[in-house]
Amino acid sequence: MYADAEELLLKNGSQQASLWGANLYPAKAADQRLAFEPFINIRPLDDNLSTTIQSEETRRKIRQLTESLLMAPDEQIELDE
Repeated sequence: MYADAEELLLKNGSQQASLWGANLYPAKAADQRLAFEPFINIRPLDDNLSTTIQSEETRRKIRQLTESLLMAPDEQIELDE
């Protein structure tokens, strides 16, 4: 799924250096909602050698975008199990 989205974004003019992956877990507490470990993040040319986004600045930007577009820190979702 990440690869499909990545391909589409690249075809539409996005730069590879601007594409990162994260998983959103909306039912978790605000400080645990985002995980930055998808394989798409392994980027030796950008000095990111593991699945985890190593740049704190990049993680901060992703968190800000997620909170402004998808789910604010004070929002809660309860999922039926």
